[in-house]
Amino acid sequence: MRKGTTKVTLEDGSKITQFEHKWGIDAIRLAQIEEVTPDAIHMRVQLYGTPFQRRKKLTLWEEQYGKTLGAMALEEGLHPITLANKHYKLGSVFAKTDQRFARGKHTKVDWWNQPRYKRMIKSTYFTLEDIL
Repeated sequence: MRKGTTKVTLEDGSKITQFEHKWGIDAIRLAQIEEVTPDAIHMRVQLYGTPFQRRKKLTLWEEQYGKTLGAMALEEGLHPITLANKHYKLGSVFAKTDQRFARGKHTKVDWWNQPRYKRMIKSTYFTLEDIL
């Protein structure tokens, strides 16, 4: 018999696997929920000591916000890179953006919108009759 396939008898007489007895969910069912193989779930237990930990070390986003960057991006309706830029520029992913950051790295006023250049730029609209 393979290791981990022995059944544990509960008080009510039902039998469950050792994995389900220890972790509260069967490895096959957990693998179906997370769309991985049961072997991947067993490798998590072997490597990290728990089937729920997916990597050795938590990411910056998981440490600070308790969620992955992708999960936060889905919640906010923004691209993950946009959230990362907000985090690095404003200090928080959930901070309200200033108008300076709404257009990316552009922080200066356009030169053609400044008052001293308004008189130099004159729009020239003419019709076909004016040309002929």
